[in-house]
Amino acid sequence: MLFWDASALVKAYSAEDGSACVLGAFKVTRERGSLTDFVALEVLTVLSKHWRTKRLTRAEYRTAVAEFVDDYELFYNLEVREPIRRNAFHLAQSYRTTGLGAMDLLHLASALHAWSAKPHEPLVFATSDALLQTAARAEGLRTFNPETDSLSKLLKLLSR
Repeated sequence: MLFWDASALVKAYSAEDGSACVLGAFKVTRERGSLTDFVALEVLTVLSKHWRTKRLTRAEYRTAVAEFVDDYELFYNLEVREPIRRNAFHLAQSYRTTGLGAMDLLHLASALHAWSAKPHEPLVFATSDALLQTAARAEGLRTFNPETDSLSKLLKLLSR
């Protein structure tokens, strides 16, 4: 299973370092992609920021949002229930000195929950946030950064 953080997923809808790798991952792993509504909301806010800061034109922004909304149905949407929130609170204490934000901790708790539900299935946490990647690895998750890792590395991580 591939769990998407917004920092990695947004690259599919806005040209950035790692976009080609994310699009390649989509072709190979889309049916195994997971996210939460909070990841989706963050993708939409990042796209809005890209429009406000002129990284995207108005037409590019509208296209990106429309493509994401269409694609949203193709992902497995993990509902953020009480055990995930409780774990996010615990992670907030564990990582209080790192600078991780609330959404990062919620995404990490969600990925950990998905992994615990199917511990015999490989789960890879896709993120381009260095702090979040470090925390995910510390929690035992396999990580994939589309800015620095190859698609072949992702496939190896998913096949173990």
